[in-house]
Amino acid sequence: MPGLAEHGICAKSLEEAVSVRGHVMAQLTIEVLLETSMDYCVEQHVVLANGVEIAASMIVWTASVCLNPTLAQFGLPLGSRGHVDTVPTLQVRGLDHAWAAGTTPRFPNLAAEEGAWCPPDAHHAVRRATVLADNVIAALRGRPLKEYQHKNPGAVVGIGLRKGVAILFNRIKLKDRPAWWFHRLYRGRVPTLNRRIRVFVDWILASVLKRDSVGLIELEHPRGPFTEAATPSHGRT
Repeated sequence: MPGLAEHGICAKSLEEAVSVRGHVMAQLTIEVLLETSMDYCVEQHVVLANGVEIAASMIVWTASVCLNPTLAQFGLPLGSRGHVDTVPTLQVRGLDHAWAAGTTPRFPNLAAEEGAWCPPDAHHAVRRATVLADNVIAALRGRPLKEYQHKNPGAVVGIGLRKGVAILFNRIKLKDRPAWWFHRLYRGRVPTLNRRIRVFVDWILASVLKRDSVGLIELEHPRGPFTEAATPSHGRT
């Protein structure tokens, strides 16, 4: 369950969460390999660091990516991992008129223990955007700035259709359909009321209907659409 430790879940709860997740995944006939990396993947053949070789027609990459190395060329203060260093008011450290947003900076997590950082997820980003806009206006008008602080109520993960696991307030554990619903409610903070209604209606229908079928035409030739898009049209000059 990625991100649990960053959300303030203690070590004991993390072990319990991994156990619950493993139980749910086993019911779905899905094997989970912890602390295992991939050595290489070539022509639908995957080799893991533990020596296991797997034939795979589809691979979904969900790991994080490295920061853009050009950050080092701007002269901004960087943290130990290359992130732009910031203060709780969302300003770049040492620069009163430079503000930070997105996943390139890292932000102090005042709701956790000292030295903790906010996880780079959309929940914090949406809430930080409001504080950032207010602070920019406050700075222009000479008013006090507000520090960003938000404590997550827990961590939730959806695992397939109508299944999930969750830990709420570091003590309440949910799984299967209740956790799936809480996951949907917790993830429902999307911009605009129109979009929010559309998303929730789709989730409600998904809770009672079967999974929709999707055609994966590009599965066998994944480079096809990119090659087609990059090829100049003969009608253009």
